[in-house]
Amino acid sequence: MTKAPTPDLASLMTFIGEGFPFTQEHYPHADLRNPSFTLAFAVSHSAKHMAKSTGKIAAESEEWDHGGIMNEEALKVATTKMLINALNLARMLEMTPEEIAARVPEVMVII
Repeated sequence: MTKAPTPDLASLMTFIGEGFPFTQEHYPHADLRNPSFTLAFAVSHSAKHMAKSTGKIAAESEEWDHGGIMNEEALKVATTKMLINALNLARMLEMTPEEIAARVPEVMVII
């Protein structure tokens, strides 16, 4: 794996891709025989990981709803994990950092 990433998206995407490649070796039960199967698996697997992160964020919020205290460290970890999975999926979709940045203002209009 390359050295620790810098804060720019390209460096993060490279670092994440090296750490979590969608290969048969990393996912022996997946069918990664061709690029379309690999992309379908990447979408599904990323969605599962993002759902797990969403659940952890929701759990902290629900704790607060009942008078408890949100664990900010748990929120930071879940948020970082979600970003990792989003950037790895973007990498699999062959999105460049420039494309991601260009899409942000467009997508913010429809949130």
